[in-house]
Amino acid sequence: MLLPLIAFVMGCVVFNVAGSVVLSRLPQLPPTRPNRFVFVIGAFPGAAALGYLHEMVFADSQHELHSVAAVLGFFAAMGVGAILGGTTLVWLKSQLAKRIRQ
Repeated sequence: MLLPLIAFVMGCVVFNVAGSVVLSRLPQLPPTRPNRFVFVIGAFPGAAALGYLHEMVFADSQHELHSVAAVLGFFAAMGVGAILGGTTLVWLKSQLAKRIRQ
């Protein structure tokens, strides 16, 4: 019962750090606290989606990854998915805020 909570908290910390790094490189999306929060919210479904896609392509019929390269690719896909999902959600938030202000 405690292990999923620990994994969730560690995921939040890792995605928050990744969001700070990625958003600091994008001048139109500053790494403010609300933007980092939105990044973390978008990172979870992004990581899950690309992780699931990687599993569909590279796993066997019992959903197992047998090689080291497949497992490392799974984690890389989840990282890319987290960055894409988080950045996309922050961008959508900024576009919505611009339209509301107009």
